[in-house]
Amino acid sequence: NAHEQKSLKKGWMALPSMHLRTLFVPGVLSGTLWSIGNIGQIMSVTFLGESIGMSIVQSSMIISGVLGIMWYREVKGFKAILYWSLSAFVTFLGIIFLSREHKS
Repeated sequence: NAHEQKSLKKGWMALPSMHLRTLFVPGVLSGTLWSIGNIGQIMSVTFLGESIGMSIVQSSMIISGVLGIMWYREVKGFKAILYWSLSAFVTFLGIIFLSREHKS
């Protein structure tokens, strides 16, 4: 935009509104939750060890995938969902094998 407008100020003014008043609170909340999740990930690996902690962390990938397919309808079509399911199964097997490495 700045290149087309031949001015940084005109390019900035040509941008659509960022709706900062509307997005500030949801943005801060989502960023805070993301940070809490990252801290939880670090703590789980620290206290439970690599094999158990990372297995728990990787299981979140499967849960978010299921939510994406069932709730948000992000993946459509039988073939795409089948491929995702196969990938989730392989991930789940990896989680099981990793967690079995840890002997008490």
